[in-house]
Formats: sequence, C-alpha cells, structure tokens
Amino acid sequence: MEENNFRERFRELCKTRGLTMRDAAIRIGISPATITKWKHGSKPDVNTLQKIADFFQVPMNYIVGNEELPSVMLSEEEEDLVLLYRKLDPKSRTAVMAMVRNLQDED
Repeated sequence: MEENNFRERFRELCKTRGLTMRDAAIRIGISPATITKWKHGSKPDVNTLQKIADFFQVPMNYIVGNEELPSVMLSEEEEDLVLLYRKLDPKSRTAVMAMVRNLQDED
C-alpha cells in the first residue's frame, strides 16, 4: 500500500464530507494521535482500514489506492443531499431512509 495514496484518499474523503481528518478519526473510533503517526509514515492495519471504508461507505481497495470510485453524474441538489446524508449519525440515516421510502410508496 502506498502511504501517500492512503493519506490522500483519507484526506479527500474527509474533505468531501465536510470533516477534518481529526473529526473523522474521532467519529470512526480512531485516536487523533494515530493520524499524526500516519503523517510520519505509519500505515493503518486492516481492521482500521475496514473501519474507515465502512464509515465512508467506500471499498477498502479505494482507500489504499488500488481502485477508483465509479463516477456518477449528480445534480447539484443531489450532491447536497448526499453530503448532508453522510454527515448524519446512523440512527438519523435510518430515519431519513424510512421517510424517503414512505414518500416513494405514496407515489
């Protein structure tokens, strides 16, 4: 795994979600000190990589730089919805999904 690829991907994912690397680490359950270690060449273990991939909902292979995410064209409104959704905690995400499904069933 290329250390620079991992750090860049992690930084990019944090930025797209409106989070600092420190804030993301705390939400994921990673010590902010661990991020400092990454800056000095330390690499995350497989369990940590999986936690990051799960949190950002991306494949672990993307995190380590082995694959790209598929590009999907979204409208500006759709991008805003996705960004807002990703900032929600799991309980709120479940509530949003239930609400959207109910609206869809009404149509």
